[in-house]
Amino acid sequence: MAHKEDHLQNIVDMFSTALKLFGMTISLEKTEVLLCPAPDSHLFQPRITIDGTVLKNVESFKSLGSTISSDGSLDKEITAKIQKASQALGKLRIRVLGHKDIQLPTKLKMYKALVLTSLFCGCMVDPVSQAHQSHTLPTVDHEDSMAGPNHQPGSP
Repeated sequence: MAHKEDHLQNIVDMFSTALKLFGMTISLEKTEVLLCPAPDSHLFQPRITIDGTVLKNVESFKSLGSTISSDGSLDKEITAKIQKASQALGKLRIRVLGHKDIQLPTKLKMYKALVLTSLFCGCMVDPVSQAHQSHTLPTVDHEDSMAGPNHQPGSP
């Protein structure tokens, strides 16, 4: 990470040199450059090289299961998580939720384990942007759903 192109080039050069001292190399095919400019700044594509090979500039990439975008938005990340949760819910609906022989507490545990974890695993809770408020999954009030037939919602 660097604030200026020449600083980044210097860091990459030092890193490459250090790896060579230990007999290691950098995979030039897998190494990419992601520019995250400050708002309202001049956009340019940096030209970062390793041993004369220019590295590819990208708009986003996946790292440790999360998508990092050049504009700093979480749109791709949120969309991907919603898709995964929706797929999990679809499979759960077909295989578990539709079965009359499976009790409601078991269904709720499966919902929590499969759908909610795929949606929230590895996430920090941040305010949802307007663009993502229309993408909602069905919610279940777990306590009211697990209560007996004479239970009044909201009561202990």
